[in-house]
Amino acid sequence: MLHLINKPIIIFLAILFLYKDCYAQDWHKTDWFKNQKYGILIHYINRFQNAKMPQNEGKVTSWDSCIMGFNVKKFAKDVAETGAGYVIFTTQQNDQFFSCPNDTFEKLSGYKRGTATPRRDLINEIYLALKARGIKLMLYVTGNGPYKDQSIKKVFNDSSMKTLITPWSKVLKDISLRYKSKIKGW
Repeated sequence: MLHLINKPIIIFLAILFLYKDCYAQDWHKTDWFKNQKYGILIHYINRFQNAKMPQNEGKVTSWDSCIMGFNVKKFAKDVAETGAGYVIFTTQQNDQFFSCPNDTFEKLSGYKRGTATPRRDLINEIYLALKARGIKLMLYVTGNGPYKDQSIKKVFNDSSMKTLITPWSKVLKDISLRYKSKIKGW
């Protein structure tokens, strides 16, 4: 029966059950969510933001420079003007580029801070700016890890749940423990 379910979903559920204690203690309280009219999902990822595209005026830089250039105050102001009650912001999707520091990923992958993981803690800054406006923050992360980065495939092998779940759950635990109750959902 499990072979009929999408592998990333199985992996995410396994990670969720393995590390459920890492999430905020009141994770099951969702009244705030159902009372919101709507929210905004932002895919701020390297292949969209740091490519020759109109949204970034065609600038291509290092990922760290791209993260450093994110205008948090303007972002929070723009979100507030929409009336959205929450933001879901991408921490990582399919490749090695994170929008927040992650010591565990750096240790496992060998990437130095400022390359795949930024020097700036963009997630915390976004949290603070949104909180000041009464807007909640949720995080988005894929369950199948950085499978598009061939250089670290030996660490995050997505062809076997067993070889992916252990290291990837440690990376997600790092994110969870960094932000704790600042994050209202995943």
